[in-house]
Amino acid sequence: MKRGLLEIVSGPMFAGKSSFLLKRANECSGKVVAFKPAFDTRYSNTEVKTHNGTGIVAINVSKPADLKVAQDAEMVLFDEIQFFDAPHYSGSIVDDINSMLDKGINVVCAGLDTSWQGNDFVITKRVEETANIVTKTTAVCSVCGEPATRSFKFGGSSAEIELGSADIYEPRCEKHFLQPHNISAKELRGEHDHAWSQKIAHAIEEKKRKETAYVA
Repeated sequence: MKRGLLEIVSGPMFAGKSSFLLKRANECSGKVVAFKPAFDTRYSNTEVKTHNGTGIVAINVSKPADLKVAQDAEMVLFDEIQFFDAPHYSGSIVDDINSMLDKGINVVCAGLDTSWQGNDFVITKRVEETANIVTKTTAVCSVCGEPATRSFKFGGSSAEIELGSADIYEPRCEKHFLQPHNISAKELRGEHDHAWSQKIAHAIEEKKRKETAYVA
């Protein structure tokens, strides 16, 4: 039996990673099963959803037994792969993915590569090391509109792992990632906020347009 193909897309928040998964799902003519960590309930308990609101049905996972429904799938999707680790996942997701690949199942993962503190997510890194295809995506820096490779946290607690969206996180380029935390892009832009907001909004809309075409 031909071994399955392992692919991962990673990057910061708001970089179109979930849209990438939906594109792969639409390209597959066979059975597709999507999994998401039960821990992550931000957008939906039953779907893999993009920040733009599009999504596909997904199964909440917290242990290896939850993956058995994918035994006859042609393709398996894992969203937020960085969370498939203790204490949110009781097994070894890398071993579980390898078992799927050995059965000829293609696996596509999406996840954050680093935390807001700049630390690598171990699971994402391990999957990248063994993947056949690694794709890096960028978002739009909320300060200057340039490509963003980092997730910046301006609100919430000091915990490294804290569920949230645009209420406490925003994408940043390398330069503006080094700004003091707890200061949002709007505060940094100050009196120039309106002009910069228009530029960044345009860049974000253009990115959304491309992602929508990407999924279609």
